[in-house]
Amino acid sequence: MHSGRNPGYIPRVYLNGNNNPTITHVDLQDRNLHGPTGGREVVGLLKKRPSVTAITLNQNELGDDGLSIVLQYLTYNSTSLGITTLSLNCCNLGDSSLEGLGEYIRNHRTLQNLSLQNNTFKGDPHIVTHFTQCLNSSSISKLDLGRNPQAGDTFVVTMLSHLNASQLDHLNLAAMNLTPASQEAILSYLSSPASRPLRFFGCGGNRLTRPFADALIHGLWTGNYWLKYVELHGNLLNSMSLPEETRPEACPSSPADSAEARMKPWPACQKDMDYALHRNRLAGDFAGDGAVRLLPCARVVVQQLGAGNAHAALPFELKALILNELAPSLSLKQCHRIVHYAAQGFRNAAKTRQSFLKAVQCDVFEPNSLDDVLRALNNINTGRLTLVHGTGLPSLATFG
Repeated sequence: MHSGRNPGYIPRVYLNGNNNPTITHVDLQDRNLHGPTGGREVVGLLKKRPSVTAITLNQNELGDDGLSIVLQYLTYNSTSLGITTLSLNCCNLGDSSLEGLGEYIRNHRTLQNLSLQNNTFKGDPHIVTHFTQCLNSSSISKLDLGRNPQAGDTFVVTMLSHLNASQLDHLNLAAMNLTPASQEAILSYLSSPASRPLRFFGCGGNRLTRPFADALIHGLWTGNYWLKYVELHGNLLNSMSLPEETRPEACPSSPADSAEARMKPWPACQKDMDYALHRNRLAGDFAGDGAVRLLPCARVVVQQLGAGNAHAALPFELKALILNELAPSLSLKQCHRIVHYAAQGFRNAAKTRQSFLKAVQCDVFEPNSLDDVLRALNNINTGRLTLVHGTGLPSLATFG
């Protein structure tokens, strides 16, 4: 009989709930938990829930002292608890909590979602740097820092200058009281290889200006193929752009940088941004479809490499070029990563399409550079291959 329950339903427990140890979501939102006493109540409940994977503590005045008790328990039991989601919105947390959170997420292999909206972070540069370095080593894919106006420019500039998190695909910096002082740091990060895992970037509700938005759109049209969603609403974007000589790297080849574009009202320029993001989403879908189709062919290539037949003698780069012909929506580097993934067999096989695409970085369009093609052809001609020890496969360094 159909129960009527949502298929995505996650069992939850409240302070006055039963002692069912199989409950996976401890939801204590707005439960009047204060300070160390509240922290100890949370820990007491968690000890009875060994299967918990998601913790929601929003709208409780835990403060730094209360959260430190919770984090001490979570850190000590991090190997036995498979926490994937931690939500700490509106908990009166300061920089001390940010430092403790850094220690908790350092090298954490299961935590994927961390929400820290509406707290009282001040943005001490040393603490923010420490937190960011720990974030870089974590598996967090979604970080929400919105509605922290006291953090401001100092926090964001410091964080983005150190941010290089390979798993982070969603970053929200909305309503953080950001001004033009943050614009250069944001643009620099979004144009750097460090931001390539990012798919969503939110910075709405700040005081960022039209030149920032124009430069961002220019970046989307001229090389950023990985961002798929950008949230800019609520900034100071209705004024016209600055003259060309005051704008960074003006390029009339993109819709956002033409003389006509500089006279457009913001809604018209937003359409240019939406078109670029839509292009990225479509190109990412094509790349993903190509990667899924190519995987069975890559498994054949891996088998041939160890089969001792005539085909196995073909240079690896030539095989990568052949695979690239089978999936023209992929770059040589993406084909190379798929072959290496296939070489692992089913030991660490991804369970879903999305996790597979993320593992081989094929959920986004990645154009071939001329240098990549020339380097591959040159290595075929000269026989210079860098092998991965124990696999007989060239390393990614072979492709640059």
